[in-house]
Amino acid sequence: GALAVLPLAVGQGGGRELAMPAVLGFIVLSVAMLSYFGMWSGVWVEFKTSGATPRVIFFPKYIDWMVTTPLLLAMLALAGGADTPTLVALVGNDALMVLCWLVGATLTAPYKYVWWVLGVLFFAVVLVLVFKVVDRSPNSNMRALGLILALSWAMYPALWVLGSEGTGALGLSQEVAVTVLTDLCAKVLFTILVITWGAEG
Repeated sequence: GALAVLPLAVGQGGGRELAMPAVLGFIVLSVAMLSYFGMWSGVWVEFKTSGATPRVIFFPKYIDWMVTTPLLLAMLALAGGADTPTLVALVGNDALMVLCWLVGATLTAPYKYVWWVLGVLFFAVVLVLVFKVVDRSPNSNMRALGLILALSWAMYPALWVLGSEGTGALGLSQEVAVTVLTDLCAKVLFTILVITWGAEG
């Protein structure tokens, strides 16, 4: 996915310079690739048996989110012509969302669910801002981009609470499989569409 973005970037730049959405997209997909390789290698993957539900915490996932999700929002904001205060609000609330879920993942019930709820509240603010960008943009493709982002990102809090960090309702293999599919939509598909549709009116 990351390598596929560079030709698109060069093409948009007329062969002379890289397009900013493609630069951000390349970073997003590269970080995601490194994150998956790190988790597969067992880097910062912890097994915790405290509490009623034994859980596996994938810390590279949160590092990934802390880097990639603000960049994805920045790509959307650039494509939609958002102003600087909106961009800062998007990134700030996104960072708070990720931090809440990270803290919650390290705790046991009931405290972890309090942090999860706080993260969901910040996520709701992010969604409100995303649709504000979509509604104000003259780009006819922004509504589809906003829906793809909102629907795919909505899977993350659901996976958190249903996966090993939350209730453990999903098996680990099921959680990983759904997370991979979600990332393919939220990162790979979204990035390619922002690059190809972002310049269109």
